[in-house]
Amino acid sequence: MAKIVTVTIDGVKVEAPEGELMIETAKRIGHHVPNFCYYPKLEPAGLCRMCLIRIEGQPKLQLGCNTRITDGMAIDTISDAVETGRRAQVEFLLLNHPLDCPVCDKGGECVLQDYAMAYGDVASRSGMPKMNKPKAVDLGPTIVLDEQRCVLCQRCVRFDNEITWERNLVTAARGVYTIIATEGDEPYDSYFSGNTVELCPVGALTSKTYRFKARPWDVKPTLTTCTQCPVGCSMFADSRFDVLQRTRYDHETADPHGDPAGDWICDRGRYNLSYHTDERRLSMPMVRSGEDQWVDLAWSDAVDLVAKTLQDAAEHFGPQSVGAIGGGRLTNEESYLLQHLVRGLGSPNLDYRLHDELMTTPGRLAARVHDLDDASLIIEVGTNSVELAPVFDLRVRYAVQRRGATLVHLGDVKPNWPIHFRHFPTGGDAASLLQEATENVRRGEDLPKRAGEPPTHALARLLRGAERVVVIWDGRGTAEAAAIERLVETLRDADKGAGVVIVGYAANARGAEAMGMHPALLPGYRPAPQAGLDTEGMLRAAARGALKALLICGANPLLAYPNGALVRAAIERVPFIVTTELFMTQTAVKSHVVLPVKSSFEKAGSTVTMDGEVKKLAVSATPQGGEPLTDREILFMLGDAMGIAMPNEAELEDLAAAAAAPELQQPLRLTASAFVRPARQSVSGEGDLTVHAVPRLYAGGGTSAHDIEFEPLRPHPSAYLHPDEAARLELEDGDVVSLRNALGSIDGLTVATTKMVAVGSIGVIAELPEAPANVLADSFGAVRANVALVRKGRQTANLAGAHGE
Repeated sequence: MAKIVTVTIDGVKVEAPEGELMIETAKRIGHHVPNFCYYPKLEPAGLCRMCLIRIEGQPKLQLGCNTRITDGMAIDTISDAVETGRRAQVEFLLLNHPLDCPVCDKGGECVLQDYAMAYGDVASRSGMPKMNKPKAVDLGPTIVLDEQRCVLCQRCVRFDNEITWERNLVTAARGVYTIIATEGDEPYDSYFSGNTVELCPVGALTSKTYRFKARPWDVKPTLTTCTQCPVGCSMFADSRFDVLQRTRYDHETADPHGDPAGDWICDRGRYNLSYHTDERRLSMPMVRSGEDQWVDLAWSDAVDLVAKTLQDAAEHFGPQSVGAIGGGRLTNEESYLLQHLVRGLGSPNLDYRLHDELMTTPGRLAARVHDLDDASLIIEVGTNSVELAPVFDLRVRYAVQRRGATLVHLGDVKPNWPIHFRHFPTGGDAASLLQEATENVRRGEDLPKRAGEPPTHALARLLRGAERVVVIWDGRGTAEAAAIERLVETLRDADKGAGVVIVGYAANARGAEAMGMHPALLPGYRPAPQAGLDTEGMLRAAARGALKALLICGANPLLAYPNGALVRAAIERVPFIVTTELFMTQTAVKSHVVLPVKSSFEKAGSTVTMDGEVKKLAVSATPQGGEPLTDREILFMLGDAMGIAMPNEAELEDLAAAAAAPELQQPLRLTASAFVRPARQSVSGEGDLTVHAVPRLYAGGGTSAHDIEFEPLRPHPSAYLHPDEAARLELEDGDVVSLRNALGSIDGLTVATTKMVAVGSIGVIAELPEAPANVLADSFGAVRANVALVRKGRQTANLAGAHGE
């Protein structure tokens, strides 16, 4: 812990840790030191010279942003000399700054505006015309750059270098001609590009989706939680006339101390917004009438129809003929009601898991996200945090680049990390590698480093040399669960810090598990007296005609479930499917009744983050047409219609909060019977290539597929091939191919060569409606297929950033 020293700022004595930046110490007494380039999450740069201060004993003014305090220091942030220096800096900045505040998006929240009022003169002393620089520069798919407004604080460049480590942004030219540019003049393509717009203290960087839409005094900010991935970022949602306009990261409430890796938001949470007002959004309950015909229903009629059909199925065919899938995209309260409703019918058949995962709660082996900061070894097993949890992945990068952690990935497709990592291919069997490495650690074998050594030896040596280990896992595979549990227990027995972080596939997967949306668990992780069918069990029952009614809430199994043949056969055989959705997704189209629901910005509730923290959702917008309801309202209405005793609103809030209590998950084991699933080694299809479904942040068949403004960010159907494999197949970047086996085909794939995949493999984007990867699978094991050239082409894909060994 740093030594506490006493300094005097503007005559006020302040105690603070020795070495703290003076600009931060001044905040302790409520004194604001003007600045442009300084930002708590970034390293001090001293570029703008606006934070001038006077230090007793120093002949010249100093910079408050990179001066660290020492005991007895006397500082003036308010004096005539300081005032004169700041006025000079503002005058220099305004010499060439355009006077376009009335049309600038930053107007009303611009730092330069504020300082011009505080330190600027009424008129410029310069008689020279202002220097012209490029305006409205298309920097990439999300951002427009106005070089003339730029004050060269370099916050954007430093963010790209220090936080994401992607190094896309640079400064070009020299002196007064210096501008912000991109490396190699390539488009600025990053999952975190929108953060630079907020970091910009002036209106140089503006968001394409928010330009000229509103002023800050026109919008109503609401603190809420992002539900696009399991991280659960806190953010402000700004609405105007109840229409969502933008989202912003919450650096004041959630992160007051400037944690460099914490509380940014990714571009999925920032830019995937306009689906709220998309004309394709569902507005009224609908019932199928014929093959492709739909008829609108009043809510009362729709609820009566659904309630009667569910009750009839339970009465005539038994409660086991009814099931429910969903919860990963619902709030805690909605997931609680869903399981309560289905169990109230007498059926234990319910599940939130759509991706063949076992669990999302690591239980007694849990590590916290902040444990990454002190980790000496980070092992990612099977998952891809870059795509599934991008802001969490920033902390992984921070741990490696700033804290010196070693990063290892076990899997068959390399993540697109811009940092150094070691990659150990597993051939689909990460469990065996982990088990052997664990045994080496347990036996204490001395394994000297040598060329060509097996991955198990290299991993064992890393484990033996590590003091703190964090395993990042996607929750899939019974053998992997057992191997990870044994590894963590072995390390803890050796007095090493070790824990597991599970990256789920749905935003509130952990909340759904806590609420009892699991066939073997009641709310609060209590064992169910009668275990029901999980997602696979329900689909198999449906495929053989035993499941008569299926309630699907906020889920799209036809696109997301890995075993495509099974889910398609099941959906075709179920006599009655009810789906609650925002849009006519692949699953909704095959349903019999579709109920329109409100989005996460249009309802209140709570979620559980991947770190186990309960966060609140708040209403920040309202639907702009039709009569959508929340899933909570729909489930209450169904319960009333079926005569099932439902908790009232106050009781529901208390029940959901109690079920999510952190202490309830502590006893859970990764190998608990509720999570164990038989091993399945079957192979889908035949062919020369092993097919890997690669997750991408912007894929999916829901909000991202129904958002016109988000369309430029959507990935195109691609076939990722190792350069050597592409050469063997006589394919080049930009060629269009199809991927086929006996089960189906994926057409219109553009070849992109990359070393992310191994020779003998091909990667396709998971959950892409235009090219669904699961059409090639009828099992949960490896998928084999052949590639066929459709036409030659020259279109290329940008896959820069993979730097694994």
